[in-house]
Amino acid sequence: MTQVDYGLGILLIVPPDDLIDRHRLVVWQILLSEFALMIAGIASSEPVMLTGMVEIEILTVANQAFVACTASLPPP
Repeated sequence: MTQVDYGLGILLIVPPDDLIDRHRLVVWQILLSEFALMIAGIASSEPVMLTGMVEIEILTVANQAFVACTASLPPP
C-alpha cells in the first residue's frame, strides 16, 4: 500500500513541479503534510487514521520537490 501511494504521489505531485512556482509548491506540500500528520495523530477511528496515512504517504514526494527547488537557486 505504501509503495502504491508513493507512486501516486510521484504521478500526481511531481509533474506540476514544472508548471507551478516551486517555492509555492514546496510550502503547500509542507502545510498539507502537517495537516495529514495531525489527522493521523488525532484520529479516533480506523478510516480517519488510514485517510491520514494515505495522505502522508502521497506527500512524501515533497523531498523531490525540495531537490528541484534547491537546484533552481543561484549559486552563492
